[in-house]
Amino acid sequence: MDCLNQGKQPVAVPNLTWKDGAGAVKMNPFTNIPNDIENVMVNHFGGVIKSVIRYRDLISYTPVSDWLRYPITAVITCRGCNHNCVICGGSNAAFKNYHHRDKPVFRSPEAIVKNLQQIARFSRGPIFILGDLYQNGEEYAAEILRLIKENPVKNQLIFELFAPVPRKSIQRIAEAAPGFCLEISPESHDYKVRKRAGRNYTNEALEQTIADALDAGCSRMDVFYMTGLPEQDVKSVLNTVDYCGYLMEKFKADKRLAMFIAPISPFLDPGCLGYEQPEKYGYKVLFKEVEQFRQGLVAPSWKYSLDYETAWMTRDEIAESGYEAILRLVKLKAKYGVIFLTVHFSAETIDISKILIYAQHQNFHHFLI
Repeated sequence: MDCLNQGKQPVAVPNLTWKDGAGAVKMNPFTNIPNDIENVMVNHFGGVIKSVIRYRDLISYTPVSDWLRYPITAVITCRGCNHNCVICGGSNAAFKNYHHRDKPVFRSPEAIVKNLQQIARFSRGPIFILGDLYQNGEEYAAEILRLIKENPVKNQLIFELFAPVPRKSIQRIAEAAPGFCLEISPESHDYKVRKRAGRNYTNEALEQTIADALDAGCSRMDVFYMTGLPEQDVKSVLNTVDYCGYLMEKFKADKRLAMFIAPISPFLDPGCLGYEQPEKYGYKVLFKEVEQFRQGLVAPSWKYSLDYETAWMTRDEIAESGYEAILRLVKLKAKYGVIFLTVHFSAETIDISKILIYAQHQNFHHFLI
């Protein structure tokens, strides 16, 4: 910004890619890789609130169109990741290759809890604590949870898990944040597919964590499955839905257990292992240029925004199996009373699959067509 204000070319600004007056692309050396991120989000929320008041304009500062209906905010805990999930643009490999960060760096527990208190001053909406606290070790997570317990906020707190954790870890979350929510993404029911995608844990471990969370008073346990993974074919996609039915049966249709399935979309993340090493992981990357991504986003169907196929599914099969999986999962939710589904007209008269995607992710208690 100083260079722009002073009319100078930003040749000395680290990590910057820019264009000179002739339109030539310049890439400055990537030299700023801070190991201390305590300054991240220090006064982020205060600055936003001041801008809202100054310009008397709230709508322009809302992050998504329906944020006022569901005013969720987020607290960042780290930069980087210990894990190497094949489809994730925030994986360890992606940070190493693109950001020259060999290992993640974590914010202090005090900084994280300070952010929670800042948000609680202007919002009663849920707060999503981004990043699995346990990836930096049990002691780090325990200290954050201790501080949350000693400095409680009225907001519901949402925690991420990158893998199942022991019962005592769930109990510690419950003690610190009554009414908490958990999110976990096993990606597939099939251990072979899950391990290939970078999630190396069993269904037994997953089920134990779900049980422990529900027993500890978890308000909602979100479980996310994906399609378009390595080693995953159409049959495997549909078998994942069958496994969701098994979980509904096992946990007696507990409405706190919310399961979702969808294709990797709109893109396979540039930077992730699947995109950067497609042959190794069974991907065929379709988009390489920015214009291709732009054209995909304005295509008449979301299917054409998919920038990949796999050795096991074509783009058509990824889209069609995704629709079928979502339809079956919504029917299962209706069967077990998680939602109530009444259809009054033929599916031929409307693209019902798009409506079912919305129904699945809203997890409606009443859904009437």
